[in-house]
Amino acid sequence: MERTGRKMDLWQGTCYIHVEFTARSIRRIREDYPGAPVVAHPECTYAVRMLADEVCSTERMVTFCKESPAREIIVVTEAGLLHRLRKEIPHKTFIPGPTDNCFCGECRFMKMNTLEKAYAALLDMEPEIILPEPLRKRAEAPILKMLELSR
Repeated sequence: MERTGRKMDLWQGTCYIHVEFTARSIRRIREDYPGAPVVAHPECTYAVRMLADEVCSTERMVTFCKESPAREIIVVTEAGLLHRLRKEIPHKTFIPGPTDNCFCGECRFMKMNTLEKAYAALLDMEPEIILPEPLRKRAEAPILKMLELSR
């Protein structure tokens, strides 16, 4: 197979959006919406996760919001999920989790993904990512755990 010369930049660490949510910003939003449960993504900091009523994967967040009797829910993750929640559960109000600076949890990297790019990647089966087996096994572990938790 011909190589295209494209490369992928990888970085150590967490999603920058999830670490921008702080305990201070979550305490503040709870004061504004005292009856609203907080659902947070597991990539949030420990302090934020400890303040959340539920910590779960993105897909599990949707299930939590559907099953919760609450009419208002504070959602602490990338802002793109709010559109889906509002579409699928229109009778509830979803409050974006704030950072210390704004209600702007939009990930510039997530916005780079498009349906057209996903289609092309699946159609052409590229770009191909080849990892050394020990690294692939380490990377597989959290994915399997996330899938287990989403059930």
